[in-house]
Amino acid sequence: MIFSPQLHLPEWWPGTLVLCAGIVAIGFSLYRRRSSFVSMSARALRVFLLLIFLS
Repeated sequence: MIFSPQLHLPEWWPGTLVLCAGIVAIGFSLYRRRSSFVSMSARALRVFLLLIFLS
């Protein structure tokens, strides 16, 4: 089979997609329960936001 070069995805793409989906799912669940999001420590919140930024 010959695939078009436009359809070729880099090797890191599936892992990045899984990581982004996981971070979004965690963020959404925390957003729905805002008391949990507010009660997160400042360091945990910074790490969480850094993970979102890096993904």
